[in-house]
Amino acid sequence: MFTKGRWTWGAAPQGAHAERCPACHRIHDRFPAGYVTLAGAFVAGHRDEVLARARNVESREKAEHPLERIMAIEDAEDGVLVTTTSVHLARAIGDAVADAYKGELEYHYNDAENLLRVRWARRSNAQRSAGRKAEDAGSAASDLSAHGALRRARCGDRERAAKLAELFPDLVSCRVVVEEERLHQRQGHLYGVRLDLHMPGRESR
Repeated sequence: MFTKGRWTWGAAPQGAHAERCPACHRIHDRFPAGYVTLAGAFVAGHRDEVLARARNVESREKAEHPLERIMAIEDAEDGVLVTTTSVHLARAIGDAVADAYKGELEYHYNDAENLLRVRWARRSNAQRSAGRKAEDAGSAASDLSAHGALRRARCGDRERAAKLAELFPDLVSCRVVVEEERLHQRQGHLYGVRLDLHMPGRESR
């Protein structure tokens, strides 16, 4: 029922004009405002539990806001797709699932179409372990930790790296980025150097 500028639950007064609400229009036209993809091995093994949480979010939101509804729940190639009548409900479902089960959560909002795509995924323990090993290998190859910087620095930079560790004993990592700037006719190649220092509770550049 639409009254005082908003849609609410309740019995329509006598003589009221029957009209579909915006949510009913979206459901009838099959035109969702939100797409929530729940993917990963965890969903495959806990499908009912994860979807029950999504339904609980819908029930809570719909109790106060009739336009907040789940339109459909369908199996997708990489998991489950939940479509909603509103952007707000799609985000609320993604946040609730991520809060309960951790994992990785992404949002992609299309302002022109007022449409939100949410993707949540959680890998199996074996997949997460393999992923961590790959990340560690990549980190070892590309990032300079405080100790790694000392090992890989050129001889002329070892003293500077050691001095840095003395000045900042809590230093977790140090990334050195060297970028070539525009060519100068007399001075030859110019380079810009940036240090990214990571310390507990803060980051400095």
